Amino acid sequence: MMNMMKGLFLDCLFDSIKYYLATTFFICFQSKMPNIQNFFAKYLQMRIICINFVAMKTVEDIIRDAGLRVTPQRRLVYGVMQELRHATLDEIAERVAAQDSMVNLSTVYRILDSFVESRLLSVIYHPDTGKSYYDITVGEHHHMFDGQSIVDFKDSGLTKVIRQYLVSHNFKDSEIEEIQVQITVNHKLTSKNS
Repeated sequence: MMNMMKGLFLDCLFDSIKYYLATTFFICFQSKMPNIQNFFAKYLQMRIICINFVAMKTVEDIIRDAGLRVTPQRRLVYGVMQELRHATLDEIAERVAAQDSMVNLSTVYRILDSFVESRLLSVIYHPDTGKSYYDITVGEHHHMFDGQSIVDFKDSGLTKVIRQYLVSHNFKDSEIEEIQVQITVNHKLTSKNS
């Protein structure tokens, strides 16, 4: 049933995109100033959106692909993490309990531990709060800590520079599993300079 609905949605989405692109193409040539680059940019942008949508996996697929058995509790915990992105054990357990009071703290902890072992989640340490946070973004990325908030950011240039530095200081590239930079915003310092 889900695959059929996804298929119908994709058909509708592709029809809408074809209409949008045809209209954009027509407008480009009607304006006496053909902007073919704009047309192709729009086309590529829409194509990327479609590819990303088709590649989206369900929670069940994600858990199964990690080599774990799909259970209602695992689906619930992973769904909560998709909403929260970064969260402490207590925050996750509270949100899970609000949706299913039968799932207790130890179950949530065991599930989170299995997700970390399977690389569905990672754990980061917040320098200001002293707490560990589960992070749903497991690819190589960096964090900025600003008070209680945690912001993910990717900077391949920064990662590349750090990797090159480490290699130039006798680390083998194959020994470097992952590079994560953690930046803490110091409001005391910035308020003095204002």
